[in-house]
Amino acid sequence: MAIQDGLAALITYLKAQSAISSAVGVRVFGLELPERETDDMPRKAIVCNLAGGMGYASYIDVYKLRIDFYCYGETPYEASEVWRTLKPILRDMEKNVTSSTCLMSAVHSGGATFTRESVTEWSVVIDSWLVEFKETIVS
Repeated sequence: MAIQDGLAALITYLKAQSAISSAVGVRVFGLELPERETDDMPRKAIVCNLAGGMGYASYIDVYKLRIDFYCYGETPYEASEVWRTLKPILRDMEKNVTSSTCLMSAVHSGGATFTRESVTEWSVVIDSWLVEFKETIVS
């Protein structure tokens, strides 16, 4: 049996949050920014990138993904606004079922880095979180 797609469920969950949709619209992506978006950048967007899983050393059906959240904006301040919108949503996330995946919690894993991408010079804030979810389908 395959493990549920915790990243896809998290993206769906974030897009459904009114504060996120007000800040970035539907521009919440997994793993990388789609090429179709690059012509309109820099602008507000979130990219959720896998940064190595924690897992568990047991037989319980729970998994933790370490995710780096890339919060983009036209300016460093706008990128910071996106990050300030995202942080409390992750911090306050309660157990919920999204796309038949049970998202359980998100725990801050490291401090935010305020920077620019090296090639594009786009303003970005990068922040790491551990997101816990059930590996099995929830009906």
